[in-house]
Amino acid sequence: MESGEGSQGRGKRRKVSSEEITAMTWNTIDNIMKVNERIYLHKDTQCFFYDMNSKGYEWLMPGWVAEERHSQSETNKKKRVYRYYYNPMGRYYKSRKLVLEEWEKYGLILIDK
Repeated sequence: MESGEGSQGRGKRRKVSSEEITAMTWNTIDNIMKVNERIYLHKDTQCFFYDMNSKGYEWLMPGWVAEERHSQSETNKKKRVYRYYYNPMGRYYKSRKLVLEEWEKYGLILIDK
């Protein structure tokens, strides 16, 4: 599945994982696109969105989304994966730790298996 367009009118599309996507997740992705319309993505960058139904991201709360940006360095051809997390309003967090700290502010604590 695909959703949204990339930045700067380049026609680049962000890919959504083939996992089941909930209605809350779609709303979050819409908010991400509105808030981050102007983010520049390198031409070789691929973006994938995941929600709580996706393997490895089961810990996310409903409506929260993880984004993986897969990019390749032009100089040494190394691949990198950058992960970002978004709340239902589209605000992003740079790490899982920051997401968990945000949840703790509201009295939510993740208990990992």
